[in-house]
Amino acid sequence: MMDEIQCPLCGFRFSAKEAKACSGCPLGKGKCQKVLCCPHCGYGFVEESSLVEWVKKIWNRFRHKA
Repeated sequence: MMDEIQCPLCGFRFSAKEAKACSGCPLGKGKCQKVLCCPHCGYGFVEESSLVEWVKKIWNRFRHKA
């Protein structure tokens, strides 16, 4: 799945289409689309940016070389 997301709390994998709107979200009552909510456990979290993913990738390459 191309746009698969993993919940950092329970580890459940789901697509962005499956992410539900957070009912208790103070940022626009679930319409902000910045906070993702896991359909399995209901945990709300922000998806990592591509910059953070890139830094992690570089860091892991550096760690494995040493």
